[in-house]
Amino acid sequence: MNTTDLEVIFFDAAGTLIKVAEPVGVTYARFAAEYGILADPAVLEASFRSVWKKTLPPTELTMDDEQSWWRALVDQVFGVQVPQAMFDALYAHYGCHSAWQLFEDVLPALDKLSTHYRLWVLSSFDRRLRAVLAGHGLEGYFAGMTISSEVGKSKPHAAIFLHAIASANVRPEKALHVGDEPEADVQGAERAGLRAFLVRRPENDLLSLAKKLRDG
Repeated sequence: MNTTDLEVIFFDAAGTLIKVAEPVGVTYARFAAEYGILADPAVLEASFRSVWKKTLPPTELTMDDEQSWWRALVDQVFGVQVPQAMFDALYAHYGCHSAWQLFEDVLPALDKLSTHYRLWVLSSFDRRLRAVLAGHGLEGYFAGMTISSEVGKSKPHAAIFLHAIASANVRPEKALHVGDEPEADVQGAERAGLRAFLVRRPENDLLSLAKKLRDG
């Protein structure tokens, strides 16, 4: 990997830097039980994965920071309209850093990479991400964040990548985007003129990226 002119590395968040602390189905079942809704965590997990694959991410900025999109998704997962209070509790839960874990390679890789490059977050997430990353002590590594709900477009749309490189004041050919989704992260970045690195743990993690960049 040619690194002689690389200036900025952009990182996807969920699936790249962070992961849910427990399976989504387990979390959904626990919150549902508090509102008298009994559901099998395994069934909810399968339903979530199915709905997630079929549900396009929001592409336009919403005033409620994507709550309406998430509400529709949760209702589809359960197959019924869940109580508003239950949804509110779920939405707040995933805005807490305790709902998420760092992948083990994140901190050592960021330590290595931050000494040579400017780092930036580029994520199809909403504003809750800022508190989640801050709760894990990551804010000091990143010069800035580009979040889809603030830009109004999500990956793989070119607009979010162009917004990010403009915010970071870097030319696309001097930027690398790192993420775990082939279409959203790799294809989206490359179509916008950035280089890309696909995370596929364990063989292709962030430490292997750091090594590739070091070895040139």
